[in-house]
Amino acid sequence: MSGAQSQQPVWQLALPELGRAINVNAPHDPLDHVKIISVLTELYYVGERPTPAQMEAFLLQLWPHAQYARKDIAGFWRKILDNPRRRFEAVRTQGWSYRHPFFLLDKLATQHQLTSVEDRLRAQLRTDFNRWLAELGADPYSPAANLARRDYVLAENALRVWIRSRRPIRGRWGNPFWVGDAALRFLG
Repeated sequence: MSGAQSQQPVWQLALPELGRAINVNAPHDPLDHVKIISVLTELYYVGERPTPAQMEAFLLQLWPHAQYARKDIAGFWRKILDNPRRRFEAVRTQGWSYRHPFFLLDKLATQHQLTSVEDRLRAQLRTDFNRWLAELGADPYSPAANLARRDYVLAENALRVWIRSRRPIRGRWGNPFWVGDAALRFLG
């Protein structure tokens, strides 16, 4: 669906949903960390990139007494903004939390009649490509050009994962199943 009826950004819709999947009032275990990291990383890929201050302010408003959740989510968000290709220990040891990439964002886009995940990924790919070209024109060897290239490659891989996860493939005995978890390995 392509339409934007909700005025609230997707990241602000995703965090309360994430709060339903984890215990916001207790220290998080590695599986909760994986859920948090998965959702935050996917938000980055679709172009939802609030500043750390915006994230912290919203988390304080959302869960005023949940210091563990606020601290973990804000910390992971800062790390993802610094390096979206970061390999988190929890993900290395536990694997990704969803078998279906972008599951939560897809659900929210459908429920709230927002721009689809695929359209967001394509738009982010165009944005990152244009930014990379602009940086190449200014100074091809600059750190900004390297960061723009990194974001373009991440956007390209995220779109590839989305497309691959949408088509069923045949298993060993002919049973269809979704690509899901294994496809997320392309994102790093």
